[in-house]
Amino acid sequence: MIEESPTSYLTFSARIISTMNLHHNLVKGRATAESVSLVVLVLILLSLSSTAILASEFADSFDSRNPSTSRWQYDRSGECEIDTVSPADSDRGSVVRFQAGVGARCELVPRVYRGLLGDLLREPFKQDRWYGFKVFLAEPWMIHEKNEVIAQWHSTRDKFFGDTNGRGPPLAMRIIDGYFRISYGWDASIRSKQKHLAKYTLWYGPLVTGQWVDWLFHVKWSYGDDGVIQIWKDGVMIVDHAGPNTYNDIRGNYLKLGSYHPPIARTVLLDDVYIGGRDPRLIRNKPVEGN
Repeated sequence: MIEESPTSYLTFSARIISTMNLHHNLVKGRATAESVSLVVLVLILLSLSSTAILASEFADSFDSRNPSTSRWQYDRSGECEIDTVSPADSDRGSVVRFQAGVGARCELVPRVYRGLLGDLLREPFKQDRWYGFKVFLAEPWMIHEKNEVIAQWHSTRDKFFGDTNGRGPPLAMRIIDGYFRISYGWDASIRSKQKHLAKYTLWYGPLVTGQWVDWLFHVKWSYGDDGVIQIWKDGVMIVDHAGPNTYNDIRGNYLKLGSYHPPIARTVLLDDVYIGGRDPRLIRNKPVEGN
């Protein structure tokens, strides 16, 4: 586990305080009840900040009957069923099955961080993070021209700073018109004012259905030039990108897996999810399924 340096932590603290117009009052010694309250708010935000998070590790191969609610958050709206099955034509054990109706949100969010505030914590900035999972798109899979999402790293906008809604996930795996499309976007501004910022394409490739596809992402989240995105599909590198890849938010991103807004009913299978600070290909022993 890697922790941000104290210098980075203090720099981030100063930036928030300055942004909230507290610096003048505090330096001049004119600490009012309002400024004290805002300082308390800053400290709470800092405790949740992705700049100061101790990175954690998560792994699940879904050996239980259904994804455990102690390890996964269910994010569902519309027609959605999430359960586990054991495919008869596969040597795999249990896998997760998402059955999503038209326009549904049918996703799982891994509880990477535990504890009282675990669900509020997000992925850390400026640290090497690895995300691995296997996906099976069940046939018949009818090609459709409309966009749908099977994996997305969702941002957490700073509502109190006035961040606009609709920026789009800074990184996402989409399906459109018979192709995989991996999109990304970023914004270095403290207050995002534009919509549809995640409009850039990292990779575009033919859709694979009726068989398992192994995906591996290596990401260093940053809204600066030191950001990194590397992606492997079935062991072959398809993306090696350097540069900004996220938004300038207090809290970072979180992974969502499943089926989001399919244009027609879909069945998606998921297995072998890993999130951590190590390349899972170099781990001799499989990570413990938990934190």
